[in-house]
Amino acid sequence: MLGLAMMLSMALSTVLSTAATTEATITPDERACQAGRGRAVYDMIAAEAACIRRCRVRQGADCRLDADTAASRCVARAKARTQRTLLGAACRRDCPACYVGCGPDVASGEVEYSSGLVATFASVVYCATDPAPPEARCTQRVARAAAWFARQHGRCFVRCHAGGCDGAGVGDARTARCTDRASRRAAAAIDAGCTHRGTPPACYGSATGATWVDLVRSAVDNGRAVIYCGSPSGAYLE
Repeated sequence: MLGLAMMLSMALSTVLSTAATTEATITPDERACQAGRGRAVYDMIAAEAACIRRCRVRQGADCRLDADTAASRCVARAKARTQRTLLGAACRRDCPACYVGCGPDVASGEVEYSSGLVATFASVVYCATDPAPPEARCTQRVARAAAWFARQHGRCFVRCHAGGCDGAGVGDARTARCTDRASRRAAAAIDAGCTHRGTPPACYGSATGATWVDLVRSAVDNGRAVIYCGSPSGAYLE
């Protein structure tokens, strides 16, 4: 688990140097563009995680993402779909100044960054090279619940930002309730799957459902500052 935290920290630090300083004001159309970008990112994360999870459930399947496998082709399709929609219809009226454009290069950067986080996370979730059936059941539960939580937690802030609050910050009371429900549900699902129906592989150490949820939350929250730049909490990233 320490290894995962370190890898995620390194990956997250790269994106924090990519956004330009900007004034803490955004127009309604810019806000709509940012909310659309958020939805597309979190949907892609869930889709890519599903590609990997479906492959891993097949015994003996080649699930490498750096080779021509069914899993890598599935992930490539998810990335291509997101590349087309990330800064699409929602950004046609106005592109946030802090994005420095809404062209394919910006979309590609977001897609590759978020996809890299999924691959990094998956490498640690599936850290057991030859898991016994109970370990495999625990691993699949972690993979499913973590991906579900990433999408749900992210979408809590999409709704918040689209409605006028600061999606880069702590959000409003409704957002707090939304993400609290999602975190409790995901953590409980992981604990149940790795205690009653399965057994954690040795490489998980003492990680609990709350541990996994906290790591996913950290990754999503760090990315929010870039998606919702220009709002008070995401106004400057240097």
